Amino acid sequence: MTKHKFLLNKELTRIKQTVAALKEFNISEAEIREQPDVLSILPVTIQNHGMVLKEGGFISVTPWLLLNYQMVVKKRVSLLKAHGYIPTNVDPVASVQSYLGDLKPSPIPSGDSFLEAHKAALRQYLMWRLEMSPEEIDGVFKTYIRIKHKSVRLIRRSLDILEHDIGLTKEKVI
Repeated sequence: MTKHKFLLNKELTRIKQTVAALKEFNISEAEIREQPDVLSILPVTIQNHGMVLKEGGFISVTPWLLLNYQMVVKKRVSLLKAHGYIPTNVDPVASVQSYLGDLKPSPIPSGDSFLEAHKAALRQYLMWRLEMSPEEIDGVFKTYIRIKHKSVRLIRRSLDILEHDIGLTKEKVI
């Protein structure tokens, strides 16, 4: 416990929630014991980052990937494929687009990094879904800096709730 002092400050319910979030990605208790620092990550962050990685084609989500998420997503897709995190035949942009339902997938120049690929697919989806111009979407990404790290499934679900359950127009959502 002295080696992982952050655990002393965590409530038992928070630790249980974190473990439950990790188990959603098939992370075993043995893996958690090997990398207990993963328990310092908020459950919602684990859920979101894990979903982003899976949507982009990662074979599995591991404690190491979650602990090093910011560094990993900035890596070139070709490097992630070479290290076996993403299958060589998977295009991260197409993988993300497969979670977007009605959107017709189209080739997108995505740059080199995994994050750029994710952002390109998300950008196309938001332009289509909210009927926004490229300039308006650029404004959204500048205003909401963290949106590029959000799961497209969570964004899609949020937009569905705002538009269909609450009844907001696209203009109000923007």
